Amino acid sequence: MSRARIIADLSGGFGIDSGALSFGTDKEITLTHDPDDGLILKHAATADDSFPELTLQTGDTDIAINDLLGKINFQAPDEGAGTDAILVAGAIAAISEGDFSSSSNATSLIFQTGASETATTKMTLSSGGNLTVTGNVSVGGDLDVTGDFDMSDANLTNVGSISLDSITGDTDANTSITFSGSDVITFATGGATAATLNASQVLTLSGNLIIPNAGTIGSASDTDALSISSGGVVNFTARPTFAASLTIQDGGSIGSASDLNAVTISSAGVVAVTSTTGSTGATSGALTVAGGVGIAADLSVGDDLFFVSDAAIIKFGVDSDINLTHVADTGLTLDGTFTAVGITSSSTLQGTTVTATTAFVPDASDGAALGTSSLEFSDLFLADAAVISLGDDDDVTITHVADTGVLINGASVVQFRDSAINIGSPADGDLDINADDEIELNSTLIDINGNVEISGTTAQVGVATSTAKDIFNAGMSTKNGATSAGFVEFFEDSDNGTNKVTVIGPASTADVTLTLPNSAGTIATTATAADEATALAIALG
Repeated sequence: MSRARIIADLSGGFGIDSGALSFGTDKEITLTHDPDDGLILKHAATADDSFPELTLQTGDTDIAINDLLGKINFQAPDEGAGTDAILVAGAIAAISEGDFSSSSNATSLIFQTGASETATTKMTLSSGGNLTVTGNVSVGGDLDVTGDFDMSDANLTNVGSISLDSITGDTDANTSITFSGSDVITFATGGATAATLNASQVLTLSGNLIIPNAGTIGSASDTDALSISSGGVVNFTARPTFAASLTIQDGGSIGSASDLNAVTISSAGVVAVTSTTGSTGATSGALTVAGGVGIAADLSVGDDLFFVSDAAIIKFGVDSDINLTHVADTGLTLDGTFTAVGITSSSTLQGTTVTATTAFVPDASDGAALGTSSLEFSDLFLADAAVISLGDDDDVTITHVADTGVLINGASVVQFRDSAINIGSPADGDLDINADDEIELNSTLIDINGNVEISGTTAQVGVATSTAKDIFNAGMSTKNGATSAGFVEFFEDSDNGTNKVTVIGPASTADVTLTLPNSAGTIATTATAADEATALAIALG
């Protein structure tokens, strides 16, 4: 297109209403004059995603923090009032949040408005999507917040309706109000449920309800109202009915001090009943409640406690797992597993017979003893085949063998003084008696039926009498324990008194051997000048 044609087109576009400028070889982008209003930028193509785009670019080659990338100003420069009126009244700008780099172009959009000034920033939309507003925010429709909503301790006022799942203290997560889907509101303190309000408008408290002096439950005109005077006295306008239990704090009372039928509770929590009953029976001055009495704390009885019906039962535990039952004219029975807890050395359990239907155990392993060093039990009775188990893992047992005795299991031993002195059976058929010094048997007669094997030295002080011939496989040695030579004595028959033949070893520094001949004969010695010998005859054969 010639330069003249371009100038003509521009002149024609600017000089008439609804004039248009076309851009591109196919003229798909047009800028059209909107008479008396402004300009219209349009993408003329009819294909999908055909839209005009206006880009504001900066030529700055080094973008630093707070550099403007582009800005649109709104101004009335011809306003006749002048001064503030002709200043820029509004603007939208893009400003860098930091130095641009190959990996960062973080930018915020700032929205500026003026009051009596050049427009200043009143709202900022950060690169992270955070919107900061310096003034108020008015929402005509719903406000849907998917993240946390932090008002920085500001007040929430003029609220029409709020839908919440729960409310939690900002400095104490253990306090909360929770709204369930079943019409129940739950109040929590200390991380646990303190109260619930259900769909039937019933308030249930986990702890106590404390009403101050002069406080009231119900209105003054309510016939079922309850009021508390300045003195802390509870007044009912009608007779109260308690569906469950009634708890009275220490020092409280039912009835006045002058009431002869009053029930008072001392500072120690003891219940005292004043009664006009003149009988001397067990129930004189007693509190009688037809429907039973529930006591939430301890019960202290200053005198006797009477159970006036046969077969009365004392139940222990939330599920009544232990029961102490009266057996008329007989005694008491205890069912369940009985564990003695808190019985000190000064405590006593007196009676004739204690009957248990199951195990009688201490409160912990090795936690209690039967009897003491000064208070011993007398007899212990066990049934046939009873087993006494010893040790945490029952490694040693003593079992009764009916009409025979007791049996110690396996290779267990009975020890005396220390582990070196014991009696045990190391294997089937064997019995060991062990001592690290001496085993002494004292009796007028010790009868051994069987062979005797001695691996050590035998020291004999008394006389050994043998009714059979002794056999020595290797030989027999005779040695005097003193400094003299050893000897062997051969006594004659008992009819000849104490006559004997003595063979004495010579006082020689070398061995002397006496060899008998292998045939019958007589060995005789004769006297010499140096030695007077005694005739010795040994019959051979």
